[in-house]
Amino acid sequence: MSEQLLRTVPHPAKSALPAYAAQIFLRVLRGSMSPEAAAASREVIRELPELRQRMKIHMLRCEQALQQFLLGMDWAAYAERGELVPRTEPDAEPDPEQVRRVRALVLLSAAILRHIDFGAGREIDEADAQIARSAALFSQILQEDVDHPPTPRVTRAPAASAPQTAPAPSSAPSRPRRPSPAGPSIPPRPPASCCCSSG
Repeated sequence: MSEQLLRTVPHPAKSALPAYAAQIFLRVLRGSMSPEAAAASREVIRELPELRQRMKIHMLRCEQALQQFLLGMDWAAYAERGELVPRTEPDAEPDPEQVRRVRALVLLSAAILRHIDFGAGREIDEADAQIARSAALFSQILQEDVDHPPTPRVTRAPAASAPQTAPAPSSAPSRPRRPSPAGPSIPPRPPASCCCSSG
């Protein structure tokens, strides 16, 4: 990344690092593609959506260039003095935690550029001012989430099913029982009296 490009970026204050990264990112994008070419490519993508993947790859390469630049900075010096300067040992492996933080900073700067619609072809000073306002808005929203975390959703237990009761007795009159198949019981017949018998 050229010194000439970096000289056009306002030096960051400690609270404005996301805006600084986004302003560098904007210059990287404009250095790789003029605003006129970017506007023309957007028109072509509208007509040929299959070219969108090429633009995504281009954006990823610009992100990688920004990430390599930020990983080459001395972040210990920035934490102490608020001064962003190159590392004294550029060939040393960066700290894994610092790599993670730089990656988050790159993604945040990309989100800021999308928020301001970076391809609209504004003058660089106007775009820088919009980046600063957008970065402040992002910071405010994130701080609000820290100060007022969302209330956890209370999951209600399922309502207990009502106890099943025995069906109420029917009010209809009961039918008389049918006789058994054998029929009603018949009393035995008494013995017939003999007409010849004497008194």
